[in-house]
Amino acid sequence: MVIDPGGGTVQQIPVGRSIRLKLDDIVDLHGYQISRLENRRGNSLLNHAITEVHLALGGMGQWRKWLESWANGVKLPDLGEFPLLRPAVDAFDAVCGGSANESGVAKRLVFHRLNQCGKYFVGERLENYVFDAARCRWASSARRPAAGIVIKAPSRPGFELDVAAIIGYQLFAISCRD
Repeated sequence: MVIDPGGGTVQQIPVGRSIRLKLDDIVDLHGYQISRLENRRGNSLLNHAITEVHLALGGMGQWRKWLESWANGVKLPDLGEFPLLRPAVDAFDAVCGGSANESGVAKRLVFHRLNQCGKYFVGERLENYVFDAARCRWASSARRPAAGIVIKAPSRPGFELDVAAIIGYQLFAISCRD
C-alpha cells in the first residue's frame, strides 16, 4: 500500500492481500456511497455466443443490421439473411430447448418480449460477459465481483462502474463499451 499525502513524502507499507476491504469501504473512504447495485440479467451461453459473433469478421455489422431490421417487426435472425449470426442462433435454439422463438429467448433473458431485449443486445450483454469472466478469473482471490454499480456523493458527479472487484485493498473497475 502506498500513502502519498503530497509534499514529497511517500510511505510504502507492504500488505500483499492481507487487508480485506469491501467495495462499500473503498467508496466510503472517498466520500461516496453506492446508490445501486444491479443484479446481472442474462445467460452465459448467449453472452458468449453473441461475443463470438462480434469477434468474427463482419459479425458485428450483421448483428447491428439485424437489430436495425426490428423497425419492420421484431423477429429472430434469419440465417439466409444473416449467416454470420450462426453462433447466436444456435445459442437461441439451445436455451429454448432446441427450437428458438421470440418469447422463449426473451424469457431466458428475463424479459417478456423480444423487443424489450434491444438494450441488452446492444451493450448490456457485454457487461454480463465481462462480469462472468471476472467471476471466473477472480473467484479465488476476490470478494465476489459486483456489476452495475452506481456511485454518488452530495455536490459531486456520480458515476457507474460496469464491473468491479476488490482484491486485498485494491479496486479493480471495468467500464464496458460495445
